[in-house]
Amino acid sequence: KSIDLETRTIVITTVNGPEVAITISDADTETLNKFKEKRIQVDDAVRGKYVTKEGKNVATSFRKTAGC
Repeated sequence: KSIDLETRTIVITTVNGPEVAITISDADTETLNKFKEKRIQVDDAVRGKYVTKEGKNVATSFRKTAGC
């Protein structure tokens, strides 16, 4: 739904419908590079995992889903 690389925050719409804001940690350079290099863009179908730490949803992995 949205990508803000300055704050390292992305907003996604889950398969169940609600929107979730997810923060990408500085240490997760692989995921940050996917967004910086535009390998993942707004409206792409993605699979992601995150954990809740200190009240924030923090990404553990993101990847584009395979096309048909």
